[in-house]
Amino acid sequence: MNSLLQRLADDNPNDQYDDAEGEDKSDVLVSEILLLLSSRPLNYHVENIRLINESIINYGVSDVFTSDTSRLEKISIMQARITLALQRFEPRLKSINVYPGETQKNINSFVIEAEGFLGNVRYHLMWDDVLNQFFLRD
Repeated sequence: MNSLLQRLADDNPNDQYDDAEGEDKSDVLVSEILLLLSSRPLNYHVENIRLINESIINYGVSDVFTSDTSRLEKISIMQARITLALQRFEPRLKSINVYPGETQKNINSFVIEAEGFLGNVRYHLMWDDVLNQFFLRD
């Protein structure tokens, strides 16, 4: 099953044989997950609008918090946002589980576990909540 990015980039969706031979799909998956997590929705007011909330308009993970949101609340909210984004936009992952890891200064970590196309995957995601950047390693 193709991700949203793959469907948008496919200039010939009816061609069943245009899959790149010898492509390291695990590297592609990691790159696309990082792109998803590093992207931000175009409109933050579509979350409850069915079909639109799963479109390119809502692609990415919101990094918007109110100024009085505590660090623990931010981690919990971001955990839910990451899970939802992966469920919506990454169909190659099933049974997605995201849980918080260690926290150091401004760096919060999350662990992503899921069933991938080649078996179970586990990624360590680092989120800098000051710069609002994600770093992913498997």
